[in-house]
Amino acid sequence: MQFNLLSALVTVSLALVFGSVDAATVGNSTTTALASPTGARIPPRPDTGAGITCGDWQIVPNTADVTAVCADNVGNLHDTKISLGVCMANDDGALHCRVNGGAGGSCVFSSLFQSGTGVFITADCRTIAGGNVHTSNFQLNDCFSNTNGALTC
Repeated sequence: MQFNLLSALVTVSLALVFGSVDAATVGNSTTTALASPTGARIPPRPDTGAGITCGDWQIVPNTADVTAVCADNVGNLHDTKISLGVCMANDDGALHCRVNGGAGGSCVFSSLFQSGTGVFITADCRTIAGGNVHTSNFQLNDCFSNTNGALTC
């Protein structure tokens, strides 16, 4: 019962701050497996991720950092920032979720947007051969969580 009440409070708080969100489906989204600190791959879980309790997502200009406003466990809102490379990796041009992946050093991120609870980003990542791979609508919810008002992997 307490969880349902907290969930309702967070939903109402976010709706008041960010307005209602569109539940449209975004095509061409990329879903990857999340890597644990030991390197084992964990399949993505539906309806999880920071997009559920965070809003107002932005890329910090000229960096590989993102900011968002996230609700904590009691519904208070917090400004939070994290480097994309903390939770994402570039494997020869392909983006993947991986703790301490370092993607910020070899990818340029752009076009961050939220649709419903999904958070999507576009990136151009270098390959080993020196080329670039363009990825559209990469789902950040697979890589990022909200831990009591702070963005984490």
